[in-house]
Amino acid sequence: MLKHFAFLFVFLLGIGSSYSQYMEFTDITKLLELAKNRAEVEQFLKLNGFEFYNLEYLLEEDDDEDGTTHYQLDYVKHLYEDEYYIRVSCDYDDEIYSAGEYSSNPDRWDYYILTLADTDTEPYDSWDNGRGQEGFSFEVGDYNITLRKDRVDDGSLMYKFFIISFEDY
Repeated sequence: MLKHFAFLFVFLLGIGSSYSQYMEFTDITKLLELAKNRAEVEQFLKLNGFEFYNLEYLLEEDDDEDGTTHYQLDYVKHLYEDEYYIRVSCDYDDEIYSAGEYSSNPDRWDYYILTLADTDTEPYDSWDNGRGQEGFSFEVGDYNITLRKDRVDDGSLMYKFFIISFEDY
């Protein structure tokens, strides 16, 4: 009996811990709040098991500034059968912040669909090009939320979720 209980406990612990390797909706919104301070974003992601992947300072064509007012930061977590990316972007000048994730795990699509359905949020736009690219856009207060599937070069699907905020934190 004790062996069966131990097996069940380890099995349930394994299920819970594998799902907890992914960010939740509230974690993504937390990244929006932190986006103004890149060091805090990086600390939050490192504490959640992510590794640095890429940093770009983005310049617009007619931008004469020093080039550090608009950044895009990518972190990755190497999971079993998934390269899980988090991207945070910040444009200090226009006060536009975005955070999101990219995953090859179809459960992430389901997670966000169900999360948005629980809020009774209806998409204001949707698309499906018939070649593996489809998605939905939602507007909630100062947030623009996009959920999309894209077919990548090897033919597999990448599931993407991101939030853009026009609120200054």
